[in-house]
Amino acid sequence: MPRSKQAPAHEASENTRIVYELFVENWRHYDALVWQIQSIAVALNGFLVAQAFGAELAKAIEVRAILMFMAGFFTFVLWIALVKHLLHQRAQDHNVLALRQALGVKARWFDFSRQKDVEMVMGRTSRIFRWAARQKAHRWLLFVMGFIALADMVMFAGIIARIW
Repeated sequence: MPRSKQAPAHEASENTRIVYELFVENWRHYDALVWQIQSIAVALNGFLVAQAFGAELAKAIEVRAILMFMAGFFTFVLWIALVKHLLHQRAQDHNVLALRQALGVKARWFDFSRQKDVEMVMGRTSRIFRWAARQKAHRWLLFVMGFIALADMVMFAGIIARIW
């Protein structure tokens, strides 16, 4: 049985670089999707709520209720998609960091949850800026989308109960 030959070091390094580039591209893809998902959710939700509370549907309680249910349901489904894409993006973060170490990349990876990193990039800033810089945007996105889905369901219940 013939022995498999190991790739020379320069080939292994080149393969690692190629994989690194693929992971970085994949990370960019997930980052773009994270922001697109919430934009789609807000636009779709706004359209359905506007239709549900439009003057032409004032008397059509059942249609208004269906539109509000759809708004809440679609927002909830997109919220789940956002969670999944954020998980994939975080996994890519770990892969990219491991490959950066393997390649010996010396560029700094900034963590803006640390005040020192914020000041290193921006210099001295206002307190509100430092507070905002340390926040995790994905947590706020998840909160806002969850709140919108909940508000839709409350409006749905209000329409069914004939409060709205």
